[in-house]
Amino acid sequence: MGLTASLTGHHVDEVLTNRDTTDVSATTFPAYTLLNLNPSLSKDDRELILWISNLTNSHAQVSSQPIGITVARPIRTLPRTMGLNLSCYFKLL
Repeated sequence: MGLTASLTGHHVDEVLTNRDTTDVSATTFPAYTLLNLNPSLSKDDRELILWISNLTNSHAQVSSQPIGITVARPIRTLPRTMGLNLSCYFKLL
């Protein structure tokens, strides 16, 4: 029986927008870091993998979309998501 895990991260420094629309000036989005965790359990020809994206459930703003003249809708990172993968490996004769 085997147990493994991986932790990955993605960091983005602050970003100055390239948009300067009518009455909505360019802005700077703050830096953020996203973490992903993937522990797995395997035995013989089977493997169970739990995956968690955005482990800390960061709600960082990554962009915005102008709406009308003076308002901009924020676009944020995806929320924490989790899932399970079950794999079974077959040997071809």
